[in-house]
Amino acid sequence: MNNYIKVYNPNNRTMWDRNLSNEEFKQVEEYCKSRNSVGIISATFKPVRTNNMKDFAKDFFLPTTINRAIKVQNTVGRIFAILFSLVLDTITFPIRLLTCIPRVISNSKQGEHPLFKYLKDQMVDKKLIESDHVLVQLGWETKNEFNYTEIRDDEGKVQRTYNPVKKCEIMNVNFIETPTHSHSYYYRPGGQLPYERKIRLDEFITH
Repeated sequence: MNNYIKVYNPNNRTMWDRNLSNEEFKQVEEYCKSRNSVGIISATFKPVRTNNMKDFAKDFFLPTTINRAIKVQNTVGRIFAILFSLVLDTITFPIRLLTCIPRVISNSKQGEHPLFKYLKDQMVDKKLIESDHVLVQLGWETKNEFNYTEIRDDEGKVQRTYNPVKKCEIMNVNFIETPTHSHSYYYRPGGQLPYERKIRLDEFITH
């Protein structure tokens, strides 16, 4: 594959890929701009996700507790984090109550994410896009200016042929705005990933 896109849903391990022409690659690259991730402080004052009742309930009632505190790895640290987050979520609940309706309205105005629409038009498995985010690998081939072969023709002229090199970029693309802590552990360059997540990412980038 010279140019390609590979999309992976880490929640259900669904994958899809397609070869792309140079023109298609440029278009798809534009589609892969991620929606914002909302930080923990902002997430305490407004329900971030409003696209379904399950995520809305998490972000509306106990956003800090459910989305962050219970995910602390250390047992003792988790206990203290939950106690603190319960107090914080209780204090800030009236504010989220006030910002709830404006948040629903603003989210509805955002429309479909370009990559989500593109994948839907490609009639991919619905499981691939049932999550609020996906991992995307874009691959392309370019010439390596420092890796070439020289051949002398019959006239004695040197013809230089550049050897191609394959490159790829892996990115996390949010279809909607999400809490920063919601899925940041799936792919974090240079960071530590839980063992299960490492396996999933290794499966994704192997081609």
